[in-house]
Amino acid sequence: MKKTSCKLSDFLFLIFTGSFIFLTFSCGLDTYEVIYPPYGVSNRPEITSYNDEQSYENKTFTFTTKETFVYSEVKFLGTDVYYKIYNNFDEMISERSTLINLSESTEYSNNSAVKMTTLTTSRDFGYQKLKTIDTRNEFLIPAASSPKDRIVTIRLSNYLNNDFKASLTIDGSSTIDGEELIPCREKNNLTFDFGRDGNNDLEPLEGDDDYNFNQTASRAGYYYIPLFAVSVARDTTYTLQFSRIEYLGTVIINSNSEDN
Repeated sequence: MKKTSCKLSDFLFLIFTGSFIFLTFSCGLDTYEVIYPPYGVSNRPEITSYNDEQSYENKTFTFTTKETFVYSEVKFLGTDVYYKIYNNFDEMISERSTLINLSESTEYSNNSAVKMTTLTTSRDFGYQKLKTIDTRNEFLIPAASSPKDRIVTIRLSNYLNNDFKASLTIDGSSTIDGEELIPCREKNNLTFDFGRDGNNDLEPLEGDDDYNFNQTASRAGYYYIPLFAVSVARDTTYTLQFSRIEYLGTVIINSNSEDN
């Protein structure tokens, strides 16, 4: 849909909103087009207290990408998932609630835009893109070769001696271009198998970009990790545009246990 007005030459970049707005650099036509978020979260792991014990089956995230909508002014590129590691349960709940409320807001004032554009910066919430080990895709789930909504399943850690392996599957497939999709943290192929024996199984350290360290840990060795998914598109100026975020759930990882 389109609206006409005269505005200053600011380029407001809305991240994680229900729609994006890109503004031309002069008075004239402003274009608004909705980027649809992922949907159909059929398995959303939840925790209600700092010492919850989740079943292994319930440590799986499942959702559906939104790729079939035909856009007139943008090209759909893929779907990304964002995460953050906390050691304080209450702080996680507070920030997570703020993100969910922002994602559901229909107010696109300048104030809201400023909040939304800082969600991925280290000064504010500092959520990072989930990656997969040794793969070089720009997006976690690249757009299908032909438009198709696809079911995505994510497990961050290996549970019960690999009976429930860390994995990312897309419509049942755990590979892209022959590469196995194993979720990892935002740098150096670090896994979510905190406290195990592998070289990449390190616990989060104060100062890590993806870790919200608090001097008062809710429980020693326990980490709380929420996930959010977002659709990504590119407009005619080759600028990336984003949907609102979709909350996928939260898991606990216990570094004191091999089956964490």
